[in-house]
Amino acid sequence: MIVEWFLALVFIVILGATMLSVYKFIFYQPTATSATQMLAAYQNLFERLEGDFRFAVKADQGQDTLTLTDSRQQTVTYSLTDGTLSRKTDSGNTEAMLTSLHSGGFNIASPSRQLVSIWLVPSDSFASPFFTSFALQGGKR
Repeated sequence: MIVEWFLALVFIVILGATMLSVYKFIFYQPTATSATQMLAAYQNLFERLEGDFRFAVKADQGQDTLTLTDSRQQTVTYSLTDGTLSRKTDSGNTEAMLTSLHSGGFNIASPSRQLVSIWLVPSDSFASPFFTSFALQGGKR
């Protein structure tokens, strides 16, 4: 008789723990980034990068920065600071391209230094990361 009561108590405890886990899973999920918002932000970033790389003749990489220089010595700087990717031009205009980033970086391929890879990982673990590479085109078509 005691064994049956013990097994019933164990069953009730396991059932309660399962129900609590399901409740937490359903109601405590982090707010996911809207897929359309994320894709629109990535598209905007991609178009800006494409335009900047079209005229760039030189790329310099710093810690969490990428500076592109065109043939007229005008620069555009992309920087990762506190989870935000910003774009700054010579005229002083600064634009936040992406926010809520977990990590990211820039890599210039050796030895030609003509290929730049960019990777960005959002802080939302459900959102897709952004990876791309561009070649310096120097105004060539």
